Amino acid sequence: MGDPRGGEGGGRGDRDSHSKNMNAEDFTLAHDEAEELKALDETLDQLDSCVSILEERSDNLNAKIREFLEESRQERASEQARAEQN
Repeated sequence: MGDPRGGEGGGRGDRDSHSKNMNAEDFTLAHDEAEELKALDETLDQLDSCVSILEERSDNLNAKIREFLEESRQERASEQARAEQN
């Protein structure tokens, strides 16, 4: 009875060439995945920059709102004090 792998030597050459093809495919996949990860990393960096800008603008707006509210309170207190004097 012959070798179940087929042919003399068991088809070892077929397995080696298949293994080489898989390595090339694996390399291509790994390269593609690396490119995708690089693009994703760049996109995340851009998003992080945008979020930082939005946080800074939000902080600035909050500071201006607090300043406006304090000025408004002071003006109301001054008007109330003047109204009580009259």
